[in-house]
Formats: sequence, structure tokens, C-alpha cells
Amino acid sequence: VRSIAVKEDPARLRPSDVPVLVGDAAKARKAVGWAPEIPFERTLRDLLGYWRQRLAGVRS
Repeated sequence: VRSIAVKEDPARLRPSDVPVLVGDAAKARKAVGWAPEIPFERTLRDLLGYWRQRLAGVRS
């Protein structure tokens, strides 16, 4: 596994941007019995695959 450095470009940040946003589905689980159907790890893999494919098309 490679380490990837993430660098923010201050020029691209908006004054209303939230520095850190953390979600919690506990209220939905408690109120309506909601549970995710897709594991978080799969979501990350799918997103990574999507962006790799999209960027590969830009480079060709």
C-alpha cells in the first residue's frame, strides 16, 4: 500500500467550506432501523475505480 499525500490549495477553498465533516447514522438506525446495504470499504473501492477510469479517459 502506497502512502498518498493530500495537500489543500487555499486558493480553492471557499469561506463556507467546513474543515472536517463527520457523519453518523446512529439516529437513522435508532429511529427507523436503517442499515447500510453496501459496506463502506466497497463504496471507497467503487469511487476509486470510477475516478481512475474517468482520469484515464482524460489522459488518452
